[in-house]
Amino acid sequence: MVSIVFMDNERAVIPPALRKKLRIAMWLGCFGGIAMLGIGAVEYRKSRKLQAEGVEVPGKVVSSDVLNTGKGRQSLSLIVDYEAAENGQGYRKKFTVPKTIFDDGLKAGEVSVVYLADDPTVSSVGDEVKANTEPMAIGGGILLFSFLVSRGLRKKS
Repeated sequence: MVSIVFMDNERAVIPPALRKKLRIAMWLGCFGGIAMLGIGAVEYRKSRKLQAEGVEVPGKVVSSDVLNTGKGRQSLSLIVDYEAAENGQGYRKKFTVPKTIFDDGLKAGEVSVVYLADDPTVSSVGDEVKANTEPMAIGGGILLFSFLVSRGLRKKS
């Protein structure tokens, strides 16, 4: 078996080829993490603006989709038509929704849509708009990984 890390007088030594690959991974992680944090910040700002300034209109359920994601889980989607109150333009969008909204929407044939007046494509279904923080968490995790790799490379020099 080939060892990746060699011991030299009780100090770990990383071979140059592996060190180069780790540096590349570190820099890609830095740039990717910063990009994900930026994307996350924009998404978070949009969802907060939607919570504060969103316009609520009824939307007609056009169709539904159930996707089995494995291990007994399902992803439920509704395709909804809604009309912007300001300009009367119609929009059709696919929303991934929780089971309660899915069942109520199918039964009633319509759901509540909240959208931004200045950009009606930014919208959400249901009474409660949730802030999307997932991209920021992913970006933070990637940056943490890059930081730990850089610390490991510094200590093992």
